[in-house]
Amino acid sequence: MGNIAVPLAVFAIVIAIGGTVVGMGSPAPSSKLPFDTVAQGTITITVGASPFTYQNNDGVFELVYLTDNTAYTVVKNSVTIFNGITGSSTVGLYPLQSITVTFVSAPSMSKDVF
Repeated sequence: MGNIAVPLAVFAIVIAIGGTVVGMGSPAPSSKLPFDTVAQGTITITVGASPFTYQNNDGVFELVYLTDNTAYTVVKNSVTIFNGITGSSTVGLYPLQSITVTFVSAPSMSKDVF
């Protein structure tokens, strides 16, 4: 196998001299980078009446945590992913994805926004 370090170094020098690569722009300084590897913080989700639907409207990937010792069912994309769960579970949601949680006693829900 050949060494790709030299072509990459030449590419980096061309970028440094010439500027941005066509088709590759920099994000605005205030915008969130989608799917960042550092969580932006845990936020409590206020759970409404059953069945409760939560949609990710944050524009970035997030993890939704469901906790408590109560039985609940979680449906995502019309597929039941947790049925009769008691305890904790985690669901990953891309922007505009949603889950519907059915329960007798509401579980606690929170989200980590990435």
